[in-house]
Amino acid sequence: MDDVDAVQAQIARNMLESGDWVTARLDGVPYLEKAPLIYWMIAGCYRVAGVHDWVARLPVALSAILLCWLTYRMGAWAFSRRAGMYAGLTLATCVGLFLFTRIQIPDVTITATIALALWAFLRALDKEETRPALWSAVMAAGEGAIERNELRLRLKRATDTMLFKPMPDHRLAVKPVAPPGGQTTFRTPRGRGRR
Repeated sequence: MDDVDAVQAQIARNMLESGDWVTARLDGVPYLEKAPLIYWMIAGCYRVAGVHDWVARLPVALSAILLCWLTYRMGAWAFSRRAGMYAGLTLATCVGLFLFTRIQIPDVTITATIALALWAFLRALDKEETRPALWSAVMAAGEGAIERNELRLRLKRATDTMLFKPMPDHRLAVKPVAPPGGQTTFRTPRGRGRR
């Protein structure tokens, strides 16, 4: 294992052995550089499958699979099953996703929780949705699971802004507009465009 991987695996092992799931510790010293979600996930996998180096890598791998599935579901919900399938497959075959999930960095977990919270937010606003309260609870759980405080604050600010100023068609954040000249312009909700 790489040194970063070994540090995170050891912190999770310490949590499991000590029973202290609140404070991450490395060699008895509090290790508060990162939020504990990644350590909780690794320790949970340790509890289920035993303490092994491959088990420490499971949460990142499962987060990548979850992110691809969420991308598929969001695309299928907003556009069509075919579009969702293409979106999920495109993400699954991205070089960046492959490279950055080889080591124990929680970026894919953060991305998956943000995607879950945003999808739940859009589902809660959908007028045809039969269970908006359930999706609101999922959004709150997704927001709460985000690991970094600055990302949480930005997402909270964005969702609060959208709650008080909902767009007419909340499923499409960018709407294609075909001008008379033939070029397609993309108009964002605030009216700014790019070609």
